[in-house]
Amino acid sequence: EQRHVIDRVVDGEHLELAARRLQRLPDGPARDRRMLDVALRHAHSLYFLGRFRESVEVLLPHEAPLARLNEAALTAAYSFWLAHMHSRLGDQRRACDNAARAIAAATRAGDEETLGKAHGLLALEGHWSGNTADGISHGRKSLDLLRAHPRQRWWLGMTHFYLAMNHLVQGDFEAALAEANSADAIGKEMGDPRLQTYAAFAVGWVEATRRNDAAAVAACQCSLEQAPDRVSRAYASMMLG
Repeated sequence: EQRHVIDRVVDGEHLELAARRLQRLPDGPARDRRMLDVALRHAHSLYFLGRFRESVEVLLPHEAPLARLNEAALTAAYSFWLAHMHSRLGDQRRACDNAARAIAAATRAGDEETLGKAHGLLALEGHWSGNTADGISHGRKSLDLLRAHPRQRWWLGMTHFYLAMNHLVQGDFEAALAEANSADAIGKEMGDPRLQTYAAFAVGWVEATRRNDAAAVAACQCSLEQAPDRVSRAYASMMLG
């Protein structure tokens, strides 16, 4: 866990230094594009440290350069990440608005990977809003898109987790367990403890809801033991509690 956190802090420090150096370049599209690339990488690094608001703050100053560049693929990536972070901050309106913007831009760009991630984000918002039918519809679209792109296995696993949460709210426990197990299988395949943590506490939540108490505690304890960072550890601890 310490190594994971240190790596993210070091990444952030390197990216901040890169951003300062890029500011010395002459104004123009090349500078704007590089600055946006660094900002997106920095925002991503902050996410894994649980610094969601800072992740948003890193991106917001780049709205004007993004508009100047007017590149659909870049707009899609930028909008998806804002949607992802606003969702973590509990701001459903901004999360859904940015996800819709990402979907529109990714469609124009023919960017199936970002399109799949944005539909996955709306699957999560379906869970939070209680509109689980809509969440499941978006989740299935996300799976169809991301399965074709091996580089997006982590996001595919997260979509399985989001679908598990929607099925749980619907009371379809077997479907929820199947999706959680799919997320866990991808986590094991990738050697990613975060996916395995999320999958295990989803299983724990299902089992607790249907009063399989011993199974619920065991799953949540397993989730907590695997948690690689403070964000996933907080979720696992909540479910175990």
